Amino acid sequence: MADDLSRFCCLNPDCPKYGQRDAGNLTVGARYGTHHRRLLYCRACKDRFSERKGTPLFDSRLADDVALNVLAHLADGCGVRQTGRLVGSPRTRPPGTRPALADMPANSMTSWSGFPPHDYRQVDEKWSYIGKKEKNCDPDRPADRLKGDCWDHVALDADSRLVVEVVVGPRTADMATNSWTG
Repeated sequence: MADDLSRFCCLNPDCPKYGQRDAGNLTVGARYGTHHRRLLYCRACKDRFSERKGTPLFDSRLADDVALNVLAHLADGCGVRQTGRLVGSPRTRPPGTRPALADMPANSMTSWSGFPPHDYRQVDEKWSYIGKKEKNCDPDRPADRLKGDCWDHVALDADSRLVVEVVVGPRTADMATNSWTG
């Protein structure tokens, strides 16, 4: 049975097939590790990369079923220690995970196939204030210089809900564009 590689794409930005899923340029060059991960080979640029490259599970030593359980527990809001207990490890973080995966916000990843390099971003903004609202700040008062309105411009990958970038600053077109083109 042939490997289904339709959800993968070449992640080499110099490749003519970069970001094109199911383009027919990828093959399984080898398998590696105790869980027999696939090492993908791009016939267009001759590059090799792991099937988990570009995902939170890259360089993880977890079996697929354990990795899915870890992600499901984190997505359900379980803490890192609780997740470790639920998957059968008394460690402070789930077994075989890197700190980046263990400390990841629960809602940041629901699918762990490679992220599309040409990301489809959704941009949103959030307003808050520091100390007091901008209209109540006195520009002549030194203590008020660090207070006032604060905007977060957030760019999300629409498919995976991965937070791609957060830009904090004033609500201007430049700041919104910066979070969009990042």
